Amino acid sequence: MLAATLGIFETAIHDCSEVDWCALPDEFVIQMHWNRTPDILSFLARQRIQPIGIVRHPLDVLVSILHFCTYEPATARWLAGQGGSEASLIGSSPAHSSFLDYALSQRAEALLDVSAQWVAGGYAHMRYEDLVSSPVSTLQKFLHGQRISRPTQTVVRDHSLEALRQSNYNNHFWRGQPGIWRSLISESAAQQIYAHHKRRFDLLGYSIKGAARLSPQEVIENWWEINARRTHERTLAAEPIWNPSPSGNLAF
Repeated sequence: MLAATLGIFETAIHDCSEVDWCALPDEFVIQMHWNRTPDILSFLARQRIQPIGIVRHPLDVLVSILHFCTYEPATARWLAGQGGSEASLIGSSPAHSSFLDYALSQRAEALLDVSAQWVAGGYAHMRYEDLVSSPVSTLQKFLHGQRISRPTQTVVRDHSLEALRQSNYNNHFWRGQPGIWRSLISESAAQQIYAHHKRRFDLLGYSIKGAARLSPQEVIENWWEINARRTHERTLAAEPIWNPSPSGNLAF
């Protein structure tokens, strides 16, 4: 949405070697997950790139990973495979032991630490929850003094969840629902994950307030109900409808 508002080039990559930096236009947005290392900071300074982070509740991130890795094998390339992969999650649910094992693994530590590193370094960031609840005002905070190519309101409308789903092939645009973890992660699991990643939760300003005492069966039922509803929505969107009447920068 930032790129569309500014009218500049945008792409997503897994590591810096995938881009011919000399061939890029003067202004661009590149989406990338990467650690805040001395090398990347030096690179950003040489390229005159300003990093902007997006942070999200760690439990929502873990639920999103669980859903997404089933459809996108390229998750194994996140952070060049640091800490492992998402192979153990495929076909699992938040009630399965493999999910909790993953959430407490070195792989989860590496992925959740990216946002925490950039926030700890004092770099600009926006919250996913704010983008969902107030997309126009949240974006405008990062556009102050910039030349606007398209009205922010128009860009937000064109990038609604429904619109993005129409052009997406790997189910990346799933629920777009902050706090969905409360119906999918039991209080016991949430407490274990929070205790393991407490430093990251605290740096990002998140807690596990509102965690519910869900039984494994309740978690499974909620998980499959959410996914069945999404499958039904995709089916309806794909079916032709007969209507005989005329209708009247760098982000880590």
